[in-house]
Amino acid sequence: MKRFQEMGLKAFSLPFLSRAKAAHPCRQPQGLESITPNQQNFISYLLERLNWDEKHYQNFSKRIIKRPDP
Repeated sequence: MKRFQEMGLKAFSLPFLSRAKAAHPCRQPQGLESITPNQQNFISYLLERLNWDEKHYQNFSKRIIKRPDP
Protein backbone atom coordinates (compact mmCIF):
# COMPACT_ATOMS: atom_id res chain seq x y z
CA MET A 1 0.00 0.00 0.00
CA LYS A 2 2.83 2.37 0.77
CA ARG A 3 4.14 2.01 -2.79
CA PHE A 4 0.67 2.72 -4.21
CA GLN A 5 0.46 5.85 -2.06
CA GLU A 6 3.90 6.94 -3.26
CA MET A 7 2.60 6.55 -6.82
CA GLY A 8 -0.31 8.88 -6.06
CA LEU A 9 -3.11 6.57 -4.96
CA LYS A 10 -5.54 8.46 -2.77
CA ALA A 11 -7.07 6.38 0.00
CA PHE A 12 -10.78 6.65 0.65
CA SER A 13 -13.19 4.83 2.89
CA LEU A 14 -16.68 3.58 2.26
CA PRO A 15 -19.18 2.68 4.92
CA PHE A 16 -19.84 -1.05 5.09
CA LEU A 17 -16.47 -1.81 3.45
CA SER A 18 -15.17 -3.99 6.26
CA ARG A 19 -18.48 -5.86 6.31
CA ALA A 20 -18.41 -6.23 2.53
CA LYS A 21 -15.03 -7.99 2.67
CA ALA A 22 -16.53 -10.70 4.89
CA ALA A 23 -19.19 -11.33 2.27
CA HIS A 24 -16.79 -11.87 -0.62
CA PRO A 25 -18.28 -14.27 -3.21
CA CYS A 26 -15.35 -16.70 -2.82
CA ARG A 27 -16.43 -17.30 0.76
CA GLN A 28 -19.97 -18.34 -0.13
CA PRO A 29 -21.17 -21.45 -1.95
CA GLN A 30 -22.11 -20.54 -5.50
CA GLY A 31 -25.85 -20.07 -5.85
CA LEU A 32 -26.78 -21.67 -2.54
CA GLU A 33 -27.18 -18.56 -0.41
CA SER A 34 -28.86 -15.24 -0.95
CA ILE A 35 -27.05 -12.03 -0.13
CA THR A 36 -26.77 -10.96 3.50
CA PRO A 37 -28.43 -7.85 4.93
CA ASN A 38 -24.98 -6.21 5.11
CA GLN A 39 -24.41 -6.91 1.42
CA GLN A 40 -27.84 -5.46 0.60
CA ASN A 41 -27.03 -2.35 2.66
CA PHE A 42 -23.74 -1.96 0.81
CA ILE A 43 -25.46 -2.33 -2.58
CA SER A 44 -28.09 0.24 -1.56
CA TYR A 45 -25.34 2.62 -0.48
CA LEU A 46 -23.52 2.23 -3.82
CA LEU A 47 -26.72 2.67 -5.83
CA GLU A 48 -27.47 5.86 -3.94
CA ARG A 49 -23.95 7.15 -4.62
CA LEU A 50 -24.23 6.22 -8.31
CA ASN A 51 -27.70 7.73 -8.52
CA TRP A 52 -29.02 4.66 -10.39
CA ASP A 53 -32.70 3.85 -10.63
CA GLU A 54 -34.03 0.30 -10.23
CA LYS A 55 -34.13 -0.41 -13.98
CA HIS A 56 -30.50 0.64 -14.47
CA TYR A 57 -29.46 -1.60 -11.56
CA GLN A 58 -31.42 -4.58 -12.91
CA ASN A 59 -29.94 -4.16 -16.40
CA PHE A 60 -26.45 -3.98 -14.92
CA SER A 61 -27.10 -7.11 -12.84
CA LYS A 62 -28.45 -9.00 -15.84
CA ARG A 63 -25.36 -8.13 -17.84
CA ILE A 64 -22.90 -9.07 -15.08
CA ILE A 65 -24.52 -11.96 -13.16
CA LYS A 66 -27.27 -12.94 -15.63
CA ARG A 67 -29.96 -12.25 -13.01
CA PRO A 68 -31.99 -9.08 -12.35
CA ASP A 69 -31.09 -9.09 -8.64
CA PRO A 70 -28.55 -10.92 -6.48
